[in-house]
Amino acid sequence: MNARLELPKTEATPYVLLDGEMGYMTFKGECYSENTIDFFRNITVWLTDFLASNFTELNFDCELEYFNSSSSKLLYNILMAMEESAAKGKKININWYVDQDNDVLIEHGEDFEEELKHVNFNIIQKF
Repeated sequence: MNARLELPKTEATPYVLLDGEMGYMTFKGECYSENTIDFFRNITVWLTDFLASNFTELNFDCELEYFNSSSSKLLYNILMAMEESAAKGKKININWYVDQDNDVLIEHGEDFEEELKHVNFNIIQKF
């Protein structure tokens, strides 16, 4: 497994940091790439490998300001992979950062939270 994957922020994709040694992931920015499957491919491979490893804890800070419907589906798949791992006893924490005025992203966070029964999911509203 590649212990670290870092992708720079672009106009249509967020900054991504995946650090296996720290057990840490972060997404920051907007996600509306025309080729969403390609963008998420390496992220999904990294996460699959990480979740199959003997890790202690995973912390995911998700600070997306906007994402399109195809990104939403792939993000959902990532969260559900985390949920499966957490259901097997792994400790996974997700911090969903959102501007307090962004009702759409707050609602997305609430929808994700309802689906995730074993993950520690926190909606953190920024002022």
